[in-house]
Amino acid sequence: MKRQRNRRGFTLAETLAALVVVVLLGLYHQRRSQSRQKAIQKYLDNVTGNVELATKDTMTNAPLPMLIFRPESGDIIWSNDRFLQIAGEREHLYDSKLSSVAPGFDVRWLMEGKNQCPEEVCLGEKRFLVFGSLVRTGGRSAMGFMATTYWVDVTRFCADRDRYLASRPVAAVLLIDNYEDLMKNLSENERAAIMSEINTRLDSWTADINGLLRRLERDRYLFIFEEQYLPGLAEKKFDL
Repeated sequence: MKRQRNRRGFTLAETLAALVVVVLLGLYHQRRSQSRQKAIQKYLDNVTGNVELATKDTMTNAPLPMLIFRPESGDIIWSNDRFLQIAGEREHLYDSKLSSVAPGFDVRWLMEGKNQCPEEVCLGEKRFLVFGSLVRTGGRSAMGFMATTYWVDVTRFCADRDRYLASRPVAAVLLIDNYEDLMKNLSENERAAIMSEINTRLDSWTADINGLLRRLERDRYLFIFEEQYLPGLAEKKFDL
């Protein structure tokens, strides 16, 4: 008795066997794909967790003082231990306002999209350069900002810079008004006495400044002194 064959020449048993093999292969590939997806997801979860852990560790142990706050309200969200040290705090600043920790610290530069505070910030007896950035928080109905700032101690640099600026030389020319009219019709002894009195007053005026005073001409003097004394002289309007 001959076996019944289909149009392609295969028997029913051969066809069923092929279908079984195909189904088994499909199930095998499906299970293998699911297993690979689970392995990939587990790997991604581990990587994400490690990244989050590394990020938290980096923020906590960052070499620079860090402060995170809301610029609109001045509410402090978080700070690392290094910022607590420069702020003179031991535990935390969660319930504090920025104005109480850093009085006079203007945060408009952050709202303007800048990454560095244009002025040095004083915190206690130290001075800092502050760098930072903004991120948006909340949904559309409650849009806000969160600022992350980094504080670089430049106290020593500022002290050296200020000393340099204060010691820069300033040259001034002192002119005796109406010198010709003053000396006209006077004898030599009278002129000598007047010049002696002028020199005495100039020496007295420059004594506390430790500058260099030299006479250039009969009615002109060159006075060289350090820049640190200039604001005081200008405030008194050079009252000689």
